[in-house]
Amino acid sequence: MRKLYFYFCMACMVAFLAACGNHSKSDKADEDAFPQKGDIKVVLEMDKTGLTPEKVDAAFDITERILFMRLDSAKLGIYSMERVEGGEPRLLIYARCKAKDRQRLLRQLTMRSQLEFWETYNGDELYSILQSIIDNSQLAPHVEAQVPLDSLNEMDRAIMEHEQQVEERNHGFHFMNMHMPVVGVADVRDTAYINQMIYSEHAKQVLSSLPWEVRFAWGAKPSNQYDNNKQKEMLELYALKVTDPSGRAPLDGSFIVNAKSTVDYNHSPAVSINMDTQGARTFAEITRSNLHRAIALVIDDVVYVAPTIQSEITNGAIQISGNFTQEEIDDLANLLNMRTLPVDVRIISYEEVE
Repeated sequence: MRKLYFYFCMACMVAFLAACGNHSKSDKADEDAFPQKGDIKVVLEMDKTGLTPEKVDAAFDITERILFMRLDSAKLGIYSMERVEGGEPRLLIYARCKAKDRQRLLRQLTMRSQLEFWETYNGDELYSILQSIIDNSQLAPHVEAQVPLDSLNEMDRAIMEHEQQVEERNHGFHFMNMHMPVVGVADVRDTAYINQMIYSEHAKQVLSSLPWEVRFAWGAKPSNQYDNNKQKEMLELYALKVTDPSGRAPLDGSFIVNAKSTVDYNHSPAVSINMDTQGARTFAEITRSNLHRAIALVIDDVVYVAPTIQSEITNGAIQISGNFTQEEIDDLANLLNMRTLPVDVRIISYEEVE
């Protein structure tokens, strides 16, 4: 009888613990249920341009899996993801994260994370060509409102008049006639306007005289610089050298073994990248043939860094550093450790749940 009573008590205890466990799980499910007020709702659409219906389905499957892995690894909050039935290939995402992390979350969702290494032209090699392109542009002069000249003394007025004339003639573009990969700088607000000139039919004809095709790319982050006595956010323009007949970069991110956050020699945030044997061999060839020239590290058509090669690099180890925050570096390392998205994705809608 005593043994039977013991078993009865144990059964009651197990039932009680099970009930408590189920109750806790239920509460947790309620806490994580979507959507709730303050959550963000994002709808993404996959670009299916040029894909057959079969390839659209395959690309959609891969894109969904990669985005799941990115969000899990980034640990920016909790989220739910589901496909939008019918119509275009779209994903509906609800996310619950801190307000300061929302832009980081959107970067994880939209960056293809396509890493490429490119040889570069120097500014002094393209100076006269770019000047010709700008001088012969059919676009109207594009400058912002200037400082009233009558408010300046005679010397300052003469200097300002000259600077304004140069600014108007060059459409806001400042050439770099130097032995470095930056061919010019421009105000962030003027980059779209300048793109119209450097990608015009006239520009293509002029640039065709070069031994290698040119592909332009802006820097990843602007820097504060003074121009006409005013502080502006300026972006650097790089000229990438297309040496492969296919138009592809000589090396891409498929050879990456791992990427991790670290610090550079200035103790600033940096990403350390290690390549596999084939990647290291190819990178050694690139650096050997580009001694004392710059190699641009490009992610999603944006230049993150373009160091000058001082010696052949044979170990397949490189580092990205610059004007980046620790969060930006952490996010970049996370993206580089994942597969590249097979296609572009874009945000169709973004809103906060009321």
